[in-house]
Amino acid sequence: MVIGSWLEQRSGPSMIEYLERVGIRRFRDLADANAEDLQHRLNTSLGRADINAAGLRALKKLIDALRAETLRRVKSPR
Repeated sequence: MVIGSWLEQRSGPSMIEYLERVGIRRFRDLADANAEDLQHRLNTSLGRADINAAGLRALKKLIDALRAETLRRVKSPR
């Protein structure tokens, strides 16, 4: 499943573009990601240290939110 609309509710267009740039296109891609590794991949891809400490915190929050949402959906009967 594509994560664009989910990300749009929690992040800006730049973050969506950055994540797509390094191959993060599905929920599973982001849920399985390590924020520090992702920060390094993004900065390497951009050719500059654009994802700083605040950006790293934002990545961690996105990953945590996605994992919590996934857990909630698994535990919640439909």
